[in-house]
Amino acid sequence: MITRKFNIRIEEMPVVGHFLLKSFETDMAHFQAYSPDFNPAYKAAFQAKLLEAENIINPQKLLAELKKITNILYSDSESLRTLLQLLEGYVKRAENLTVLPKDFGILELRKKINNKNIEGVIESLKVLFQNIDDNLPALQAKGFTNQAYDKLKAIRDNIKLQNQKQNEKISQKQSLVDENIEILNQLWDMMSNIMDAGKRIARSNPKVLPDNYTKTKLQKRVNREITQSRLTQ
Repeated sequence: MITRKFNIRIEEMPVVGHFLLKSFETDMAHFQAYSPDFNPAYKAAFQAKLLEAENIINPQKLLAELKKITNILYSDSESLRTLLQLLEGYVKRAENLTVLPKDFGILELRKKINNKNIEGVIESLKVLFQNIDDNLPALQAKGFTNQAYDKLKAIRDNIKLQNQKQNEKISQKQSLVDENIEILNQLWDMMSNIMDAGKRIARSNPKVLPDNYTKTKLQKRVNREITQSRLTQ
């Protein structure tokens, strides 16, 4: 098994790599003055390796499939709200339930839906259906129909199915990374080389910014970009 050389998160690597590429292009003349190693051929090789790694870490077809599945999961979870609203009324009206209405599972399920916690939604649905099945005659007496039960069950089953598909896609994505660690190591070697040279150049050249070649600083930039992206979604 090939050992990872890098100690940054997999998903950070392409973004950090692009930051480095941009800085490297800006400071290309200073790099070339420092060492003939940093010539146009090196830049082209770095770009090619970065693209190769990006296709491994963020395979577009797989990401598109994951996005579609995720959208279905969120849509199905949201569609539970109307059914829960009606069910909650039956629970409050029903007599001799095995649990208190507040412990029936509806409130907890709503929290999971609000938080877009699909795994939590699935677990909460287990509790909810256990309580529905245990108290079905009492709920039916107040108006809960077989059609309403079947509709709720169909949504639950599809959420479970889509969640399974999502996990399979995530496993495929991870396997693609695991099978290509050597390529990611090669990219990291090039990134490390540029970061090392960039920091050395910056110490003697005020026109070159050391933060552009410092791993921790680059990681902070990645985190800021991710946060800003989520806020604008």
